[in-house]
Amino acid sequence: MFRNLTIGKKLMVSFGSIIFLLIILSAYTIFSIISANKEVNKLDERFDEILYVAEIQREINAIDLNIRKMLTLTDISKKQEIMKEIEEHRKYYRKKIEELEKITKDQEERQKLQNVINKSNEIRDANNKVMQLAITGKNQEAIELYFKEVELKSENIQKALNELMSYYHSTANKTIDEINRTFKYDLLISIALSVISITIAVFFAIFISSSVKTPVTEIKGVLDKVAQGDLSVDIKLKSKDELGMIAQSIREAITNIKNLIAETKTVSTSLASSSEELSATTEEISRNLKSQTERASQIASAAEEMSQTVVDIAKNASQIAEVRVTTANV
Repeated sequence: MFRNLTIGKKLMVSFGSIIFLLIILSAYTIFSIISANKEVNKLDERFDEILYVAEIQREINAIDLNIRKMLTLTDISKKQEIMKEIEEHRKYYRKKIEELEKITKDQEERQKLQNVINKSNEIRDANNKVMQLAITGKNQEAIELYFKEVELKSENIQKALNELMSYYHSTANKTIDEINRTFKYDLLISIALSVISITIAVFFAIFISSSVKTPVTEIKGVLDKVAQGDLSVDIKLKSKDELGMIAQSIREAITNIKNLIAETKTVSTSLASSSEELSATTEEISRNLKSQTERASQIASAAEEMSQTVVDIAKNASQIAEVRVTTANV
């Protein structure tokens, strides 16, 4: 079927197939880049989340350190300064928690983050009680409350933060693995599509070259033999493309030349026969003319003899007349 297509259509099919594969390859590459970009964005979000959790831990540890510091001081003004620092730390980690809430998506992450929020509220309330005792000068009671409630709640918030951090690390590692796996898969697909495209391109190049070169070689060989006068050759090419049409035209031309030569031979034979007949007719006419000439000569001789006879008779008649006149006179 493909062999019967014209050369132009063969080129269109081949280039169309290659362009189609290149479009698929390009589309798949673009899709892969978009997918990879999404995964990278997820990874960026995970790194941001890990950073936020680390900053929250740092701020909570700073608050705990300031509370411990308050328990060792007796100066109320310094304790108030420390309370202001603690409040700044609280504002900062609350801001980070709010940012985490904005980018949190899946349910498990929300649950772990909510656990952190709950634990942070619990330790905040316990710290407030300790600070209230410390600011009123009841350091010993504040220390007892600290070891009784704050330490336990501090361990709980650290545990909740560590769980959230571990979750972020785990999901980040999964995202990295997914990116690596997707990259390898996309690389294999791209290589496969490239190999297929190159293979098809080479196939069409060889096929089209062969479908053009072979018929041209055959046509050239036939024309060389025809140029040498050999009209017994025949073109076996039966394709329906441009070269097949040329071969059919040459085949018809050779047939027409053969017919023309045959007609020429027939006409030559007919002319030879007519020439022989004409020659025979000419000879016959020549013989008839010769016979007529001889007859005319005989008639002319007879006429001359008759003329002479008439003259003689006239002379004799004249002599007889003269004799009659002489006789009459006598």
